[in-house]
Amino acid sequence: NKWGVYPSLALAWRIMEEPFVKDLNLFHNLKMRMGWGQTGNQAISPYNTLMLYNSTQYASADNSNMVGNVPANIANPNLTWEFSEQYNAGLDMGFLQGKLNATVDLYHKKTHDLLLEKQLPGSTGFDKMFVNQGSIQNKGLEVTLDALAYERKDWSVNVGANFAINRNEVLSLGNDIIPT
Repeated sequence: NKWGVYPSLALAWRIMEEPFVKDLNLFHNLKMRMGWGQTGNQAISPYNTLMLYNSTQYASADNSNMVGNVPANIANPNLTWEFSEQYNAGLDMGFLQGKLNATVDLYHKKTHDLLLEKQLPGSTGFDKMFVNQGSIQNKGLEVTLDALAYERKDWSVNVGANFAINRNEVLSLGNDIIPT
């Protein structure tokens, strides 16, 4: 599972270009945006899906030191990328010939098949391995305001502020109960 296909789509409507908005003489800019997309994340170290080996020394029958290899981890050939899907919508507004601007963004993102290190029973001889399990959800609202407060020929002062409400929720981490 070294590769993945993750499509996306974005649309924008420049409402400012519509006659019913132009005639208002209120907006300098008015645009609505919507988007949907999928992404993947393979954020684990290279080769963690393969069986890796460590060198070790041991004594042979004639009491000389020998070098051998022992497994360093448990391979997981079924490991896949984390999968995220996000929806978003936004509104860009400009007033007073662009001297006052506002942006409002809403988003909802859900990620599943999280790449997690799962604790293993001691009887396996290993303490953990990477697996795909669990899901999280992020959603929020972000508002940005900026204004040209002062302008002269050689310099200007802009003032900006933003406000955000972001909610992150762990929906599942899988069944991680290990018998002792």
